[in-house]
Amino acid sequence: MIKYLYLIGVSIAFCAILTSCNNKPNRDPLKNFKTEETLTVSRIINLDDYGVLNPVDAVKYKKGYVIRDMVETGILKYVKNNNNNNKTVISGVSKGNGPGEMTIATDLQVNDDKVILSDPNKNTIYSAEITNDSISLKKYHKSKIHFISFKMFENKKFITVFGNDPSKIKYGYNSWCLFVDNNDSVLSSIKYPKYFNKYSSVSKQMLFANTYFTIKPDHKKLAVINLHQSLISFANINSSKLRDYKSVMYYPPEITIEANNTVAYKKEGKYAFLSVVSDDSYVYVLYSDKTFLKDRFDASYCPHILVYNWNGNPVKKYKLRKHLSTLGIDRDRGILYGIGRNYTLVEYESPRK
Repeated sequence: MIKYLYLIGVSIAFCAILTSCNNKPNRDPLKNFKTEETLTVSRIINLDDYGVLNPVDAVKYKKGYVIRDMVETGILKYVKNNNNNNKTVISGVSKGNGPGEMTIATDLQVNDDKVILSDPNKNTIYSAEITNDSISLKKYHKSKIHFISFKMFENKKFITVFGNDPSKIKYGYNSWCLFVDNNDSVLSSIKYPKYFNKYSSVSKQMLFANTYFTIKPDHKKLAVINLHQSLISFANINSSKLRDYKSVMYYPPEITIEANNTVAYKKEGKYAFLSVVSDDSYVYVLYSDKTFLKDRFDASYCPHILVYNWNGNPVKKYKLRKHLSTLGIDRDRGILYGIGRNYTLVEYESPRK
């Protein structure tokens, strides 16, 4: 039976704030990393040369990158530069609710040599079919569960974040992390951390928004981060069970609870973790340490990468000369890359060196 991993609640923390969080970690994540190094920029790709107008995400694919562009037409662009410095761009997919269109494109990733992404408004996961002159969509999975984000896991297995209707799921509002088979039947779940019991179900879902996760190449471990709660969790993936073994929250979110239990984040609250990737040995976390009050929209461009081992222990921190808003990894070459300021894609030399 094909299975899916689903994360319920608008984010994931894997029963975070358990024993590790009771050890009173330093509230400044940077001070937990004693070793600091500066990564060297190896290449900067000017995406405006390829007609990319508003890049928000990128994933390495074959000899180029697939870029998610926040535009009406040409949401996906495959860009590459051959040995003769000839720039090639293949574009496709429009914004809309019709066939072959997306209302919103999220969770760009590559799995089994396929480019995968989703439209949460349609509860649908797609593969991007890239030819020599076009990009189109092929339906990959239509979910019965309203999800917000997901992560491919093995052959048609996912880790995803649930949206606004947990009442139809047998574990209901008490669980935010679900393991689901190909029929969207729940096999197991993880309940919300006790720390968040003081909040309503609506508030908890909003608090757990903006979650990002990475799976170890051997598919045996998972690392999960959260933007506003500076939360990182590590879990083992074993058959149909998810078991967290270390969780740390450096500082809680600065919020106010408004009417209808909605959550408003304060402008002075820090942006924390914006992206996470991994290889066999390490987990790389993009860290902002900025606030909207001081930095405005530049708060989403991060100057730091924090490196953990798979035991969940801090190893070192990297300083970035070119700040990034997303983080990707080319595991074959070991390079890190991401979207930078001014319509650029920045590649950094391999941290393995």
